[in-house]
Amino acid sequence: SILPDIEMTECLPSIFPDKVSSEQKESTALLLSQRIDQAVLSSKLSSLVSDGASWCNPNPSDCRETILHTLSNDQSLSISLDKGSSEQKESTVLPPLRRADQAALSSKLSSLISSGASWLTPKPSDEGGTIVHTLSNIQYGSDSHAQSLDIYFPEDIVVAAYEASAKCSTVRHRPVYVHIHGGGWSRGSKDSTFYGGPAMAKSVAYSVGCIAVTPGYRRGAYPNFLYDVAAALRWVKDNIALLGGDLENVFLSGHSAGGHIASLLMLRRATFLDPLGIPPQFLRGVVLLSGVYDLFRPMSVAPIDVKNKWFLLAYVTPAFGSDEQLKRENSPLLLLDPSKGTSTTGNIELQILNILKKDKVVDKELLPNDIQEASGKKKQK
Repeated sequence: SILPDIEMTECLPSIFPDKVSSEQKESTALLLSQRIDQAVLSSKLSSLVSDGASWCNPNPSDCRETILHTLSNDQSLSISLDKGSSEQKESTVLPPLRRADQAALSSKLSSLISSGASWLTPKPSDEGGTIVHTLSNIQYGSDSHAQSLDIYFPEDIVVAAYEASAKCSTVRHRPVYVHIHGGGWSRGSKDSTFYGGPAMAKSVAYSVGCIAVTPGYRRGAYPNFLYDVAAALRWVKDNIALLGGDLENVFLSGHSAGGHIASLLMLRRATFLDPLGIPPQFLRGVVLLSGVYDLFRPMSVAPIDVKNKWFLLAYVTPAFGSDEQLKRENSPLLLLDPSKGTSTTGNIELQILNILKKDKVVDKELLPNDIQEASGKKKQK
């Protein structure tokens, strides 16, 4: 019983409502609902335990007052759509890390360390308990030191690599979360706390149990940062399974300029991903956080549009220059909706249509009718 027992005398006011105050009625109704919830809770917990779940050893929280109890079943760890069929859900259950996988994991880690990667000093999470281990500065390219990435492992993956115990046989391949840091294409780094990469990676590694990857990239002029992140994704595709990652569950995330990079990789995959052999189904999903999606008007427009002018001068122009065609090709909102108005002049729709057709983003028939008509007139001329 989690909640305190309810004395029978506390239930009497509900039987004689005309003799109690409204405050007593509300208090009693809450207590009675708690009694009902306890019965349902007790029954459900018993059912789960009967089906194979088990209680883990409880640990006190940091506040040393409340104890958190965990009901666990390694066999149930999965990533699946709520509305998927039973066959779909069974196919997405994360595969176990076999003995051979553990040996391969240990060998891969040793190889990366021999190539210059290193373990950072592990720190317990803020919640206490599980430690997230970070393998830093794994090179995925040879043109710049910035072409490196960090990997954040849940503790049990690292234990499985170095301890061949029976306990390790229950460890499973984990979903992979790749996060691209922001910084206006000119600032920040994969390990900068100010730009949030480490915090995001540690959070998903600790709270969700993912293997998190934070790639660095060459900052500055387009298109280096796009090619670099694409190369980092190829590295993940080629190596993450050996490190305990599940290739069926790879997710891409980006914040600010990183959100722009992530969205542009999806929309112009024919330019950046296809040449590297990264198939469309490789990424299970994309998470975009406060991204830049219009290089002409990156922020909301105000009567006195100071914010956009400042952002264009400080970040967009240094990274993309002043060529309007180039900025159109790299504005995700314009790629998705060519009819969207901007501060530019000329026939944007036709130019964007050519970009979409070149990169095979959409078929011509899927575009608005007025754009199809404009395209037809241009061909006639």
